[in-house]
Parts: sequence; C-alpha cells; structure tokens
Amino acid sequence: MSQKAKALLVSMPWADFQFPSSQIGCLSAYARQNGFDVDGRNLFLEAATLFGLSDYDKIVYARPRLGELFFAALLFPEKEKQILKYLKRHISSPENKLKRLSDCVATIYQKIDWRKYNLIGFTVCYEQLFASLLFSKWLKRDFSNIKILFGGIHVAGNRGVSVLHCFPDVDWCVDGEGETAFVNLLRCLENSEGNIGCNVPGLIYRTKTDANVCPREQLHSLNGLPDPDYDDYFRLLESHPLVRDTNIMPFLTVESSRGCPYHCSFCTTNAYWRGYRTRNPQEVGEQIERLCQKYHINRFQFNDSSISTRQSRELFTYVRQRNRDYQFSCEIRPDADKSLLAAMKYAGVGTVQFGIEALSTKLLSKMNKGTRVIDNMKVMKFCEELGIKHISNLMIDFPTETQNDVDETVYNIEYAKAFRPPIQIVKFTLYDNITVYKDPKKYGIFNIRNSKPFNYLLPHSIAHNLSIIDKEFDSRSEPNNYKALLDGFEKWRLLHDQASVDNRILLGYYDCEDFLSIEDFRNRMSADTPEREAMIYISLEGYARELYLFCDSIRSFDEIKKHFPKWDEKEIKKVLNKLVKLKVMFREDDDYLSLAIRANGPR
Repeated sequence: MSQKAKALLVSMPWADFQFPSSQIGCLSAYARQNGFDVDGRNLFLEAATLFGLSDYDKIVYARPRLGELFFAALLFPEKEKQILKYLKRHISSPENKLKRLSDCVATIYQKIDWRKYNLIGFTVCYEQLFASLLFSKWLKRDFSNIKILFGGIHVAGNRGVSVLHCFPDVDWCVDGEGETAFVNLLRCLENSEGNIGCNVPGLIYRTKTDANVCPREQLHSLNGLPDPDYDDYFRLLESHPLVRDTNIMPFLTVESSRGCPYHCSFCTTNAYWRGYRTRNPQEVGEQIERLCQKYHINRFQFNDSSISTRQSRELFTYVRQRNRDYQFSCEIRPDADKSLLAAMKYAGVGTVQFGIEALSTKLLSKMNKGTRVIDNMKVMKFCEELGIKHISNLMIDFPTETQNDVDETVYNIEYAKAFRPPIQIVKFTLYDNITVYKDPKKYGIFNIRNSKPFNYLLPHSIAHNLSIIDKEFDSRSEPNNYKALLDGFEKWRLLHDQASVDNRILLGYYDCEDFLSIEDFRNRMSADTPEREAMIYISLEGYARELYLFCDSIRSFDEIKKHFPKWDEKEIKKVLNKLVKLKVMFREDDDYLSLAIRANGPR
C-alpha cells in the first residue's frame, strides 16, 4: 500500500535575508502543481532575526567568505579552536557570534515539528553547506526514518558524490535542475520503490560500494510553470516585530530563462544547466504582476544567468505598458543595444550586470567571453546616458593572463573614465567543473585542491574527500604586476565619486545642429581644480559633427564610408584618428564608437 509523501524544503543561513528562497518558492509550487504535499521554510530569515540583522549581514558579505566556517565549528567541535583562531583575523568577537549562532539554530530546530515529514530537502547554494549538514546530523539523530535530500550548485556532480561519501546522514543529492528530480523522488517514495536512486533522473545516490549519478532530466519548457510560493517568507516577516521595525524591503526573484548560450571559461552556469531555455515574455510579465499584487512588493531580481536580448525587448515593453512602477535588476550580455536598454530603463530596470570582466580584448578572448572592449565601452556608455547602474567587475589573475593584457586594460581605462567604473576588481576564482578546471593543461594550472582555509580547518578525512566548490591551484604563468591597474582603477573610482558630488557629466556633448560641443572633465585631479583648468573643450562642425553622432553606436569604417559617400576617405580617417587621439572616440580593429553622452539626456 502506498504512503502519502510529505516533504519540507529548507533554506539555511547564510542566504541574504532580503531575498526569499527562489529554490523553495519554485520547487514547492511545482510539486504542489503535480499533486504533492510540500512545505517550505526560509530558516535563514529566522536565524537573521535571532542572530541580529546587522551582524548577520556582515557575515553574508564578508570577504573572504566566512559563513561556512561558523557552522563548520558547530559541526566539527574538535576543530572549533582552530576555526575561531582563523576567524579572529577577519571578524571581531567570533566567539560571541558563534555562541549566539549556536543558540539561534538550536532554538529554530526545536520549533519545527519534523515528525510531520518523511523527506527534508535542503537547498545548498553558497554558504549553506555546513549549516545544512548540521541540521541533517541532528535530524538523523532524532528521526532516523526521515530521508534527507540536498540540492543546489554546491552538490552538483562530483560535489554531491563527495557529500554522500563523507556524510552518511545525507541520503541523496540532486545534480542540476530540481523540479523533475524532486517530483519523481516523491513519486517513488509514495510507491515504496526499493532502489529509488536509479529510478530518479538527476539523483545522486548510494550503492553498496559507491555513489552513482543518474543522468539529468530537465524541464523541456519553462512555460506553464507556477508562480513561486513565497508565503512562508512573508509570514515570517509579519511574525517578527524586529523585522517589521527594521523596515526590510525584500526583492522577489523571477526568471525568464535558464542556462546560457555562451560558455565563458570561468563560469559555473553551463556546469549546472544543460542548454539554454527561455520563457514566453508575456507569461513572465503576467507573473511579475501577480507576485506584485499578492505580496505588495515592486522590487524584482531576475535569476537568469543572462536575459535573452531578443525576448527581453518584448518582456520589458509589455511590463512598461502595464504602467506600474517596478524596480528591476538583471544580468544581460553587452550586445544589448541602446533601444533595448532604454526599454529596460523605462520599464524599471535600475541595475544591470553585464559581465565586463576586462578591458583587454585578448584577455576577453582567453575567457571565451565572445565580446570585445568596444562592446563593453558601448554598454557602459549607454548605461551612463540612461541612468542605469551597472555592477560589473574587472577580473585579475586569470590563468594565461599576461602583463600585456593588464597593460591594455590600464591604457583603455583612460577612455572608459567617462563612465561609471565596475564596482570592484576581483581575483579569478576556480570552481570545479568550469572550463578552466576541465582543461588545466590548456590554462597552465596544476595541483588543484580545495581552497584555503577549508583544506586545513576541516577534519583531515573530510578535507581530503569533500569537494568544496571553491578551488585553488598552482600556475605555470609568471605573476603580473597590477600596481598600475589598481592605481588607475582607484583614480577612476574617486573621479566618479567627485563627479557625483558635483552632479557633473565627465564627458558630455551638446548638439546645436550647426555644431556640436564636447566638454571633457576626465582629467580633473581634485575638487579644488578650477573648472577651466579641468575641462577640455572640443567643437565639431559639418561632416565631423554628423560623423560623431553617427558613431553613437559601434560603426565599422565601411559603414561610415557608405553613410558619407561624398566625403573623402582620407579626410574621414583623419577626423577619426584625431577624435581617437583626443580619447573622445574609441577604436577597435576597424570599428569606432563615440564616447561622449548627450549632456541634456537622451532624446
């Protein structure tokens, strides 16, 4: 006789408390759509309220990432002193924080009636592994009949296999997308099937001698998926006076696609998803509207690794027509054009991540980005003109990066200073199963191992056998000198900080039909520098003015010649070269881009 399966999905610290778990929201709604009884608990929000929102937030965004170590100290008490010694180098009063955390999670654990469930699923993304393992240990101690399932990027592929090898309390892990695997697992539990693992595509399961991975099975289409269920998160918000008084404004997460059509060599996306699938734009827009009405939240973050530039135009046009004041953040490729970014802006997109990564085309090629510096310049320029904030990074220490690549970026910063800088410079991080990891010989790396401090702060058997997503390595490449890059980036940042105070456009133009004037403030050294000493003034007339406006977007020299058939080719080259030398135009190969933005705003 079959037994009705009842499952609980759990999201542990250190998830950001401003974001209800999209994994819980999507999986629980999908399981219910398929007839299963599933609850969800955003336990990270409960932990944040008990621990203290400010201190919780500091740990979430600490660099290096420290959250996992606090739970590792609770999971492996024999390593507590050594872990605390390490934490003291990076955060104040770790002993007090650890004691508070221990009390918090013990209180949360005791509040839940675990006996109602025969399956507990943990969503295991960054900074959630050891917290989930701690609760798994307690659950198997107290309720040995409960089955434990892990899913998420931290347990995909060989990482999930290593979790099963190291931690007998975990019964299964999901490799990749969760909906199909989760529903099939619930179905098998209800039918009391013996060897469940081999019957569930995408499940990582134990055999008598090893751990096996069933081939993945993804949803064929994203259309028709139910709205994510964020009810538990908002119940918690209402039930905690501290949270209400702090006036947390959550973001709701939605998705219009999964996977990515590109294969950047440092990215985990295509190690987790297979292929690229998009969702009907109007369906996404309607879902946003329903979620806004249900939860009275107007802030949305797209979970997409890269929103489709083709379909996003339809999506954001539809959203704008609904005449609601939304706030969106998303990630999109630098091949977005000005009209698309304008449509996004007018629909409510205030923040975009492009994946700038570098201002060296040679380095971008090594990263397999499929973009050039001029593409990055273009989207940075359009964001500046439209008032969209981009939150991209510059990456250093990429394997095979050369000093010439670094120097090229330093040189191109002088052109890019007209626009808001990326938010930070980050060091390349090696994740397992990304392209660089799979082909170490090509990228000149060897001796790949778990990153510090996990390779020495965990018990030896765990450190040796558990695959942590962050890796470190040795390299055959010569170390690069980043001083000029770091100095140039800091000056770039300070220049824009001052420009923001002055409400100043650093490189703008005014078009008066007969002539076009460009004002360049990029060389302003400080707030004390007199304006007339800080500004370079350039006036363009006739064909020169028309050429500058024509190159508002990237134009090839052939396009320029075709657009100005009466203008002598040598004269065109002469004007272009002059504008490039003045750094008010950028040239790459045979393509040109005007850098100044319309000072009075886009028309």
